Amino acid sequence: MLEALCLKSFINHNTLMQTYRIDYQPQLLEEAVLLATRGHQDEHLFRWERDQIYERFEGPEEREAAFQCVHRNWFGILKLHQPLLESFAAWPILREATQHCLVMKARAPKELGAELYGEAPNAALEQRTPQIILIQITPRLLTQPSACLTFFRHELLHVADMLDPRFEYVPDLPKSNAGPAHDQLLQNRYAVLWDIIIDGRLQQRGWLPPTT
Repeated sequence: MLEALCLKSFINHNTLMQTYRIDYQPQLLEEAVLLATRGHQDEHLFRWERDQIYERFEGPEEREAAFQCVHRNWFGILKLHQPLLESFAAWPILREATQHCLVMKARAPKELGAELYGEAPNAALEQRTPQIILIQITPRLLTQPSACLTFFRHELLHVADMLDPRFEYVPDLPKSNAGPAHDQLLQNRYAVLWDIIIDGRLQQRGWLPPTT
């Protein structure tokens, strides 16, 4: 039973993303699934599958692997992966110019967001060294499809800009003679303007809630 679930989870993930790799932190998956199944019509089935692990496996490592498998499978059943896949589909450059996406649990609200890690891109897309996208999100936000989709679209459009050579992104602004405080102020203002531009483009596509 559990082996079949693992295989199903593997097939579903690779069918949806084909060769692109998205990994979720096991703790994030577990907490999101536990939240999403609470009160769900199939909660009893989910609980039964978890109970089977205690009966079938004795070693802690085997149990942990089995729990991760069940959580991955239910993550797919509950379609908690769908907002991220939909966001990736909107900007192909995310898959073309990066190698891997890692989704982790945000420990605090200020950590929410997406970052790009790896070597700085060259001007030409075909010459770029593949980079890694790191997304930090809360388990509860993952269980709220509409809010989650808005979050992913906003954050990943930032990353798409960073990858697009026409945007001419640089990690750091040039230093000024006015000192670090002035540089920080300038960077904060730039961040606000960038956020406004992001939201404006999302609004043009009809992808923002009316309250934004």
